[in-house]
Amino acid sequence: MSDIKDILAKVPLFRQLPEQAIALLSECAEEVSFEPETQILTEGAMASTFYIIKSGEVSLQVQQPQSIPLIIQTINANSLLGLSWITPPYQWSFDAITLEKVEAVEFHAACVREKLSLYPEYGFLIMQSILEVFLERLQATRTRMLDIYGVTKEVIPGD
Repeated sequence: MSDIKDILAKVPLFRQLPEQAIALLSECAEEVSFEPETQILTEGAMASTFYIIKSGEVSLQVQQPQSIPLIIQTINANSLLGLSWITPPYQWSFDAITLEKVEAVEFHAACVREKLSLYPEYGFLIMQSILEVFLERLQATRTRMLDIYGVTKEVIPGD
């Protein structure tokens, strides 16, 4: 098994972080794997973990009443899976299903939240990196919804 600190140091999300911040995160992490078609996250369930995908693909989906799930985004290698662990009520907003075998680093959210508050100098840097992912996902969701509903920017109120 690889050293988790080495794995995290190579992830683009964490490249700008000092070694000490990566060491803190690695204390809350372990390597995991999932078979194809495994549901990793369930909308509404407790968000007690999050992941860095090392290999494989995961589909972020929203359930539609009496219809097939709506795919919001596909998460690939070196990407963060799961943002709902950051703020209460700590519940997943999406389902996440593996599309193929997935190797990942799993983080225990309570441990990470504790480290972030004990070491605010690193917590701020880590949260800045995660915020970039959040904004990227928000934009991807917005774009996906525009694709689905065929709405143009000119008719979106508030833009």
